This record gives sequence, structure tokens and C-alpha cells, in this order.
Amino acid sequence: LNNLFVWVALALIILFQEDIRRALARAGATFFGRTARATDANVQEDLIRACFVLAHRKIGALIAIERTAGLDGYLEGSHALDAHVSTELVSAIFHPTSPIHDGALIVAGNRVRAASVFLPISMQKTQRRAYGTRHRAAVGLTDATDAVCLVVSEERGTVSLVQNGEVTPVADQNDLRQRL
Repeated sequence: LNNLFVWVALALIILFQEDIRRALARAGATFFGRTARATDANVQEDLIRACFVLAHRKIGALIAIERTAGLDGYLEGSHALDAHVSTELVSAIFHPTSPIHDGALIVAGNRVRAASVFLPISMQKTQRRAYGTRHRAAVGLTDATDAVCLVVSEERGTVSLVQNGEVTPVADQNDLRQRL
């Protein structure tokens, strides 16, 4: 009976590993003393402006904003940066001729931390077919962590906010500002 208990526990951990990982990612950062940082209004404004500049030009973008759960596990293979957030920097990174325009941009602690980050794609069957890879990657990240993602659709020239696995299209800069 003792051996059976060990095997059942191991089987449950293997079967529910994604759910366990997701719960630990959400709870782990606050459990170990990390606190949420207040978002600098200037950084938020620069990100909002950059998203709508890119949307107007129909240039796709994916920006992940770290909150309490760290995004260190996603940085492997990315291009490490340590720069102030600005509209010009974000626009330059996502310009199609930039060598680091593919993937996501990670903003942490009010700084651009990494570019060309590849995020997990959501495999939810309920995802609308209208969503492309950027939207599904944002849903995958926000399902696993408490991060917030801003997605600019290259095809439609629209901006969406993704939080807790939910994609919310935003109408304009004021709408995004209120939701953030």
C-alpha cells in the first residue's frame, strides 16, 4: 500500500504537471517575497503610443509585461537588452528590417529586458481561428503566468490586450490606457 501511494502521487504529478507549473508560477513569486512594482506612467504611455504607431503601419508586435511572476524561463535564446522603454525603441525593434523583430519583447521593471523571445503557443481548442501566432503566444504566456501582453495584428492593424488567457481588442489609446 505504501508503494501504491507513491506511484499514484507520481502519476498525478505527471498528469497535472502543466496545472501545477501554472499555479506555482502565479503563486511562487509572491510567496518568495517579490512584490508587484508600480508601472511608471511614462513607460505605459510609451508602450501605448508604440502599439498604435505600429498598428497604423500594420507592423505586428508582441509585448509581454512582467508582473509578479518572473519571465526568466522564457529568455533562453533571446537577445538580452537593458534599455529604457521608448516609443522609438519599440518601433525600431519590431520594424520588419530589424534582425530581432521576430518574437516577443519583454518589459520588466519598467525596462526592456529582452527581444526576440519565443513564447509558448496556446493549444486551447476554443481559440478563435482569426487569431494568429502572436495572439496564441500571448494567450499561452498569460495562461501560464500573470503577465500582461499587448498584441498588434499585422493583418488587421489592430491592438489587443491579453490577460489571464483572454484576448480583449481595444478601440483606441484611451481604451487601452483604462484597461492597463
